[in-house]
Amino acid sequence: MEEARVESLRSLGIEYAEWVAQGVELPVVELSLRYHRSVQMGQSVAVRTRMAATEGVRLLWDYEIRSPDAQELYVTAQVTLVGVDRDKGKIIRQLPPALKEALTRLSVKPLP
Repeated sequence: MEEARVESLRSLGIEYAEWVAQGVELPVVELSLRYHRSVQMGQSVAVRTRMAATEGVRLLWDYEIRSPDAQELYVTAQVTLVGVDRDKGKIIRQLPPALKEALTRLSVKPLP
């Protein structure tokens, strides 16, 4: 799910590694999973993600893990992130403007 989220950000021109290099991290602070069906060892799946909402300093991301043809739903999940100033180790009350703008564009996209 982390890879899907990073790739989703990359699709908007946001390189997560660059934000980390600038001292901004987005750690997971909450995770909720619902298993719908088993995935067999070695089976291919597709992970779809979208930013669902922002609630104050929290960023909520929704996920679906499905079969590659999207016919079978295996897992739904929601992850909550917060912006953290890596050097100070404190929650950022305001995301950098460029990141906030990109996340606003991302939040209106449906799960692909």
